[in-house]
Amino acid sequence: MDRLEQSGRDAGQILVSVRAASVNPVDFKIRSGKYPSVQEDRLPYTPGRDVSGIVEPCGAQATRFRPGDAIFGMVPVFGGGYAERVVLDERAVAHMPVGLDHVQAAAIPLAGQTAYQGLFRRGKLKAGQTVLIHGGSGGAGHFAIQLAKAMGVRVLTTVSTEHVEFARLLGPTR
Repeated sequence: MDRLEQSGRDAGQILVSVRAASVNPVDFKIRSGKYPSVQEDRLPYTPGRDVSGIVEPCGAQATRFRPGDAIFGMVPVFGGGYAERVVLDERAVAHMPVGLDHVQAAAIPLAGQTAYQGLFRRGKLKAGQTVLIHGGSGGAGHFAIQLAKAMGVRVLTTVSTEHVEFARLLGPTR
């Protein structure tokens, strides 16, 4: 019996051999005991939300991926992406983009999702509008600039002096 079957998880999940995991501010908060969802009753706890890796066995109803596929995605808050292997819902992952390595891909999920949700789900931003993105050189900020530009939004941003050139490379509107 493989580890996915032993886990008792549902048939729509996949087992992933983790090749890279990123460190986010939420991981620091959890490790320092300052994240309300993870208290002593949840210990021991393996941190880590963003991962990239290789698909191993898939549940019987998981049809989007095959063993050997390179993927990246986000582990649920109680999942533990710093483990050697994680079980993920297949809807929480995507095929790794061509041209990225595992380290680069593992840096995308939480910051990218934060940017997308802030701009489009919560902010209801549409093409032709203008948005001001504070902290445009940060994790979510640099994704927000690129996503907004790709959707035809006029982008203004703030960054510290040392990050002006990086922000210019991202192409916010002047």
